[in-house]
Amino acid sequence: EALSCLFQLLHRLTEARHRCAVIVYKSLVFALVETHVGVVEGDKGSDVIHEFLQSNLLDATRRIPSLPVHVMIEPLINQHARQGYNNNDLGFLACLASHPRLAARQALLLLHFTAKVAVHDVVFGRLAGTISIELLSRFKDQSSFLAYLEKFTRVAFSLFMKASERRYLPPNDPSSAPDPGLKVTAKSSLEDAESRSSLALEMLSRVWMVVQDIPAFTSKISILARSVVSDFKTFLPTK
Repeated sequence: EALSCLFQLLHRLTEARHRCAVIVYKSLVFALVETHVGVVEGDKGSDVIHEFLQSNLLDATRRIPSLPVHVMIEPLINQHARQGYNNNDLGFLACLASHPRLAARQALLLLHFTAKVAVHDVVFGRLAGTISIELLSRFKDQSSFLAYLEKFTRVAFSLFMKASERRYLPPNDPSSAPDPGLKVTAKSSLEDAESRSSLALEMLSRVWMVVQDIPAFTSKISILARSVVSDFKTFLPTK
């Protein structure tokens, strides 16, 4: 009930263009981040409160287009990277990715996170990939996005090639471990090299469909591909 009152207060203060609207908004964002901790740790009732905050904050961003959505991006990404995420969390990020007030800087942070999930998480990879593609479609003319995309392409190529490398490694070799900077859902089978390879190839294909009309980027693709193949050629099966 207290949270409902805060959301009502947010709408009233925003309509009146009162400076305290920002304080109420940031308090709600803080509550969203903190209740995510409770969800991860299994605190009773935290999941209900967290979903309530997600739903009402999304409604607020639709009804009040002037709300600064960038305030939510960095703390949420930090939480999800450290503690995990679920369908609701990624759905929330998808709505933020399509918000008209999302700035390029925060969009790039969001792309960093979702693109990593897209090629590492077997359960949520495709949903995260859809968010990444939406961001790329909106900001593909930004030089910072193309610079990141070049790095991401190398990583995705490498992940694909390492699927062959792992055939020659012992089952518990440390080099086959998941990305240490990302806590994926417990349901994921990140040790499944074939699944990760498929995710990487699918993401590369989706990225290509977005940027294939940008010569400055596409001219580097074949060079990157040859470079990565060369790096891992010793692990490829010989005919």
